[in-house]
Order: sequence, then C-alpha cells, then structure tokens
Amino acid sequence: MPSFTESKKLPGVIIVQPDVLLDPRGDYTMIFNEQLYAEHGIKGPFVEHCISTSKFGTIRGLHADYACNKLLQVLHGAVFYVLLDLQTSQWEGFTLSARNRLQLYKPAKYASGLLALTDDALFVYYQDHYYDPRRQQSWRWDDERFSIHWPLHPIIISERDEKADSKVLLR
Repeated sequence: MPSFTESKKLPGVIIVQPDVLLDPRGDYTMIFNEQLYAEHGIKGPFVEHCISTSKFGTIRGLHADYACNKLLQVLHGAVFYVLLDLQTSQWEGFTLSARNRLQLYKPAKYASGLLALTDDALFVYYQDHYYDPRRQQSWRWDDERFSIHWPLHPIIISERDEKADSKVLLR
C-alpha cells in the first residue's frame, strides 16, 4: 500500500511513496488506484496525460494554470521539482526520480517548475483539465521575490521561460 504524506509547507500538496514489490524477475509498482487515491485527497478524473523529456540542466517554468490539478512523477532519470505559492512566495522543492518513484499531487493554486538533474529525464503528469494556453502564466525561474534555491544553474532555457514577465502581479 502506498503512503500518502501532506507537505508541511504547502497545504494540499500530497507526496505519494508507492510500494515496490521486488522479485527475481524485476519489480512491480501500482502508480494509480482511483478509489485509494481519492481517499487521500487525490481526485480525478485525469482527462489529459502528458510526457516530456528534458536534457540535463533544462529548466521548465515557473508556470501556472489555476484550473488544473496534476499528479506527476518521473519515469526515467531525475528532476528537481519546485512548487510555489504565489500569495506567500513560499516554495518547496522535491527530488523526483525513477529510483525513488515518488509521485506528487499539485493543486492548481501553485505555480511549478522543474530542473532536469539527469540526461533524458522522462517526466509524466496527469491533469484534471485540458490544456488551454489562455490560462497559462509564467514567471522567471530566478525571480528574486521567490529566492528559490535550485541545485544547479540551468543551462537550457526555452524562449518562453527566458522572456517570462517577472513583473506580473502575484495572485
């Protein structure tokens, strides 16, 4: 049975540590059970499932979609994943990896970003709303108001993230 822990810093964020069953053939991990997860505050339905890969040193974010809750995890490699409360500038970082198999439930009220810690980090997330570019907001990963301590300096940044408006009013 997976364990479910709520973040002490960010209300509503749930960290899931799945059980891994090992035997001589390999391993088995249940990554989602609608009834069990709903009992712990993770409710779907998840209507859109997405995968992204990132090279070492790639940063994605900070992004927000205030309609969309997400359940996320890393299937290959590792990322440093940041959740940010824009009302308080409080943030929390999590190392998600294929090795630790942690899952994270991100309520819609938080902005987020990730930094790839390995080459070909494979990141998967399940959304409870369909992507809509009109709802997307971005802030610079290095915005001084947030004082986020990234474990390494990003070396690959998209044009969207490089040009994100750090003067956007906080929600």
